[in-house]
Amino acid sequence: MYGRHGAAQRVTRWTGWTAAALALWAPLLSNCGDGHQARSGSRRPVLTRLDPPAAEGAMAPRLARLDDGALLTWLEPEGDGHRLLVARLDVEREAWSAPRTIVAGNAFFANWADVPGAAQVGGGELWAHWLEKLGDDTYAYGARIARSGDRGESWEDRGLLHDDASPTEHGFVSYVALPGGLRAFWLDGREMEQRGPMQLRTTRLDGGTPAESVLLDDRVCECCSTDAAMTSKGAIVVYRDRSAAAVRDVAFVVVTESGFTEPALVHPDGWHIGGCPVNGPAVDAAEDTVVVAWFTGAEEARASSRRSPPMAGRASTHRP
Repeated sequence: MYGRHGAAQRVTRWTGWTAAALALWAPLLSNCGDGHQARSGSRRPVLTRLDPPAAEGAMAPRLARLDDGALLTWLEPEGDGHRLLVARLDVEREAWSAPRTIVAGNAFFANWADVPGAAQVGGGELWAHWLEKLGDDTYAYGARIARSGDRGESWEDRGLLHDDASPTEHGFVSYVALPGGLRAFWLDGREMEQRGPMQLRTTRLDGGTPAESVLLDDRVCECCSTDAAMTSKGAIVVYRDRSAAAVRDVAFVVVTESGFTEPALVHPDGWHIGGCPVNGPAVDAAEDTVVVAWFTGAEEARASSRRSPPMAGRASTHRP
């Protein structure tokens, strides 16, 4: 497969959900049930298939963790457009809630790579985003957001996530929960209208409209997903960077209430590729320990992971 920039991709394209894609394994979210003894003496989980309440033709699924279960968002075709739906998984009952519509219309930018999502703040407050066309060009779209104060039963449109409405690409959003709000990260193409680079930006959502966005990295890969996690020192965002020589290695920034670090590489793979591979990293964290996994085509195609506390000893140098 080849991306829109001509780069080879090792990704699988899903235009709809198969039965396997619809399955969610509840014990991964809760305690393991009885099962066969593993060699180590620990019990293997008993897997229970729980298909979400999605209609035929559904696409772009994305899971989010909740305090008491999980939240799933997805798109379904509707007339000439789509609608964005959400359902909650009750882990104790091993059952999905009835789906709720967040928004419907014909302005969606529905695709397989950059998908909608949602995140929890606390006390029943949820935020969701989806992609909406900002112009006639294929990749002229923005990330629009909505807020729910009643655990997803109803939603209020809050406009664009970003403080720019140029007909360029804005997407690949990731979140971390903060006390009383969320921090969102995304790829922002406002400079691409003048043939400039893709940027990485962030803002805070705290019940009102988004705060002014902050530039974290002024040149990144154009269409690789971001991911974020919370550490004891602040939020860490991982993404695929891009050098002036088109080396596209995975980088990170740590954001706190007082500032943010300079971008730094997770590992210097040295992957030189002329176009975006549409393949971003994943991150998780526990206190100071951070685990990042990513794909690289440097030397030979492989997947890599690194376990370390990358924010240790790094001072915040800018104020968000």
